[in-house]
Amino acid sequence: MKSGTDSAIGQKLIDAHFPAGISYPLVVLIPPGQAGAAAAAAGGALGVGGVVPNTPVDGYDSYSVILSVPPFGAEGSAAISGLRQRLTHDAPDALVGGIPAIEYDVAQAADRDNLVIIPLVLVVILGVLLDALVVRTVLVPASWAVCGK
Repeated sequence: MKSGTDSAIGQKLIDAHFPAGISYPLVVLIPPGQAGAAAAAAGGALGVGGVVPNTPVDGYDSYSVILSVPPFGAEGSAAISGLRQRLTHDAPDALVGGIPAIEYDVAQAADRDNLVIIPLVLVVILGVLLDALVVRTVLVPASWAVCGK
């Protein structure tokens, strides 16, 4: 972001006077019977700066959860993970969304894919190379013997 623009100046003011996550709040949807416990649990989670009630959505109570840490990166990921763990205990049907939560979920899926897909591809490549080696070292000389070359 260019430093002299209105948006850069405005963002500096926001950063100086509001919690780090104010620009990208999490959205928590909770069944009505669990809303009070969930709001209390969210407010006590590490990295949460505030919990603000919103308009209900499709039968769920809705809250904006503002992180007190930068919402993207290691601190934000730890806060989202901790929030979800607390809500799993106190409000098991709660849903945590918002841009930072989506980014967190994508990163978790990518990490899992890296642990599964890359080794699988390497095993397949090794299999193809070993197959080619067997064909060159065993089958080709055997065919020469049969053909009389």
